[in-house]
Amino acid sequence: MKSRSRFRSPAGFTMIELMIVVVIVTIATSMATPGLQKAYERMKYRVAVRNVTSTLRLARSTALTIKQQVGIQFDDATKTMTVFADYVNPTAYAFETGDSILSVDTLPKEVVWMGTDCSNNILAFEPNGSCGFTGGGNLYSLAYTKDMVAFHSTNVLAATGRVATNYSFY
Repeated sequence: MKSRSRFRSPAGFTMIELMIVVVIVTIATSMATPGLQKAYERMKYRVAVRNVTSTLRLARSTALTIKQQVGIQFDDATKTMTVFADYVNPTAYAFETGDSILSVDTLPKEVVWMGTDCSNNILAFEPNGSCGFTGGGNLYSLAYTKDMVAFHSTNVLAATGRVATNYSFY
């Protein structure tokens, strides 16, 4: 009598075994997705803050290169940072008609508030690398999504123009 073993392969997987693996992978993926969404949103905010920090450092480098005061104006209403060469009145720390716009960057939509403790919301880097402003030299932003609340602060040292950034996530 012949056995039924010739119809069954000794190596390989049955269809039931493959379906069980697919179900297990689907369940594991669905459990991991909310955590990945939070991590993704945090990463996007960190990238936005790094862009702000990079813009500040680029403005300082530009001031050193062109040997002219370069300012950054932060506008909370439009969530923009305008980098400009301050030709008109360098001691006023103001963006005025006649100043040359070097770049305008927009923050992502997750940033709901941005502000500084400087008058006119302007930081100005001097040709020697130092930073001039009236106030504390701090920049703050708040981001909010359904999965994340984040706060960041950036401090610019007046004497050296160095930029330091801190994050907090809730």
